[in-house]
Amino acid sequence: MKGTIDLIVDFAEKQKEKEIDRLNTGSAFRRAQDWIDRVYHAENDKGTIAELRNQFQRDSNLILITAAFVHLAPAIKSGHTSTPAITTGMPMTRPGRKAGDLVPYFLWIKMATIERWGSPVLTSTKSAAVLDIACGKGGDIHRWKVAGAKLYVGLDSDKGQIAWASKHLETVRNPPSKFRAEFSVVDCFDSSLSDVQFPFGVKRFDIVSIQVSMHIVWKTQKRAKQTLKNVGKSLRKGGIFVGTMFDDERAQAMARKLPAARERSFGNTAYKVTFSTQDSRDFGRRYVFSLFGTAENRRRYVVPWKVFVKTAGWYGLRLKEVKSFKEIFEEEHATPDYRKKLHEMNIIDEGNNLYMDLDQWEAVNFYIAFMFIKDD
Repeated sequence: MKGTIDLIVDFAEKQKEKEIDRLNTGSAFRRAQDWIDRVYHAENDKGTIAELRNQFQRDSNLILITAAFVHLAPAIKSGHTSTPAITTGMPMTRPGRKAGDLVPYFLWIKMATIERWGSPVLTSTKSAAVLDIACGKGGDIHRWKVAGAKLYVGLDSDKGQIAWASKHLETVRNPPSKFRAEFSVVDCFDSSLSDVQFPFGVKRFDIVSIQVSMHIVWKTQKRAKQTLKNVGKSLRKGGIFVGTMFDDERAQAMARKLPAARERSFGNTAYKVTFSTQDSRDFGRRYVFSLFGTAENRRRYVVPWKVFVKTAGWYGLRLKEVKSFKEIFEEEHATPDYRKKLHEMNIIDEGNNLYMDLDQWEAVNFYIAFMFIKDD
């Protein structure tokens, strides 16, 4: 085993000058610790050792692990039989969840962002009104209620989803409270909301939310403009537009590093992304995404970040903040109430270790959350 470790450390030391200034130290340490743990536990299993060495060489974030090994090299070479303690303030990953069992992490992130950005707005106004566009089955209604919403309207073009949401609405109203909510079948992507009569007499909302749906919106420029126009027209001055989406910019950057081909694919055991290199349009550029066990071979449309921000600006929406899911987790996971939820949702164990392997951790953090403010 010592020979294997020495070979890898030597290789890492040779690579340490490569983009070292771009090192995210916490991420590097996390990945290195998980990897080294697996090496030590492999003992003399040649098959496992070979697999781990191949993983090291294939890893799409090689520079992070490489840099981490540079930092950890002295401890490894000293013959320690356990991984050095690493104090990053982050839980370590552990053996992963089953495919398709990553949804709780997404829900926790949405809860954190809704409360982080939504609560200050909702608790400072009497109306506390939220418009949830492309609400699906209304899964976020509970999160908005907890964040301080007094009035919630969920819109979606899918009749089946709205029927389900409406049927289960009583679970939110029970026990009786001042919280009012209603779901309606409305196409918010291709049709104007100007003539829509919102329930409860509301004219403008304090918050508009679109969660994980912008990849549908960006099919055409017309659809993108109509959607963001609807958002802008529905918000009061000073209101906010919040949402989550796949980080297409990061994905495209990774694809561009791959050898030239008609299609460029990357991923790991948890996800896969495939781009066509023949298409560079701002609207209607397709790609295929799979989060194995949850959503596979889904056709989506690239949302170029700068184009998104510029288009939103046409309708009085100014970008206030954007965070990766990883950044949100790092900033919020230690908060007592959020830490409690992480345990309740079975996202971390008793030792505060994530129930994910590194491949799954990379997959779920390929998303970002954003917040715009309505200026006029």
